[in-house]
Amino acid sequence: MKNSEHTQRPKKIKESSIIVTGGLGFLGFHLTKKLINAGYYPIVIDDLSNSNKERLSEFSDKITFIKSDICDEKIILSKIKSKKLKPKIIIHLAAKHFIPDCIKDPDETMRVNVEGTRSILEIGLKLKIKKVIFASSAAVYKSSKKKHKESDALKHADIYGLSKITSEEVISSYSRKYGFKYLILRLFNIYGPGDLTPHLIPSLAYRFKHDNFIRVGNTNTLRDYVYVDDVADAFLLGVKKNNQFTKNMVYNVGSGKETSVIKIIKMMKSLTKKNLPIKEVKKLTRKNDTEKLIANIRKIKNNIVWNPKEDFTTGLSKTLNYYDKKN
Repeated sequence: MKNSEHTQRPKKIKESSIIVTGGLGFLGFHLTKKLINAGYYPIVIDDLSNSNKERLSEFSDKITFIKSDICDEKIILSKIKSKKLKPKIIIHLAAKHFIPDCIKDPDETMRVNVEGTRSILEIGLKLKIKKVIFASSAAVYKSSKKKHKESDALKHADIYGLSKITSEEVISSYSRKYGFKYLILRLFNIYGPGDLTPHLIPSLAYRFKHDNFIRVGNTNTLRDYVYVDDVADAFLLGVKKNNQFTKNMVYNVGSGKETSVIKIIKMMKSLTKKNLPIKEVKKLTRKNDTEKLIANIRKIKNNIVWNPKEDFTTGLSKTLNYYDKKN
């Protein structure tokens, strides 16, 4: 379908359009599908650095796609205006998030994550958007023996955490000055089918299929793993309940349960029926790696009635099946 045809869509398309940055990434792809199924029209902004054209082709004429760096305000704004779309909400997912890459290039991390956030807010102001939903991270918290509450003090362990704390501050500052509302979702460790970044679970899934042993760093760190569809549902609720938000809110999005690396490996051994030996490699252990990050999710459960549905064993099985077929 030609781009010019997008400008001829019925009025309801204009009214239901939502900007989704990073809408073809891991979480973004799942969320974009849910938005379409719920009757919304996503305006996806993505540079395809963490995606592929197969995902784009799946959506056909159900979205407006803008291939762009999120810092290119003029390009993005001109393309949205040329389609005569009038989005009322921005969902901002796009970011550099793979920690080793962030540490390797801190300047680029801050440019994309912080300056990119400011650019998206500027676009929102020019489009008179009244609501921003931002994907923050558990990386804004310091390690704690207790589950993290949204009211906990923020302290970063690495450049990625710093970029998310700074982005939250930018959003809060813009909101105070310009009056739009925001919803910040602090995401814990997302897993599931379709993650193209070599995070722990997809990396382990690859090794269980292709290798004769497992190479890992610290096997005792504790994380809160939450299934990608459940996370996408939290964003969708933020959109659907938009009119109920009379003030700015921050929510944790996690399972509320802790899982160690060694436990994940044992579960994968059981699910794949492969008893691969484990080799701990010191150089794979990150410097200043946070020991424990677990979400207290009472606030989001009570306020927008969100609760993770997928249990970890089932979600892990689905993830392994996906990577088994792909690889």
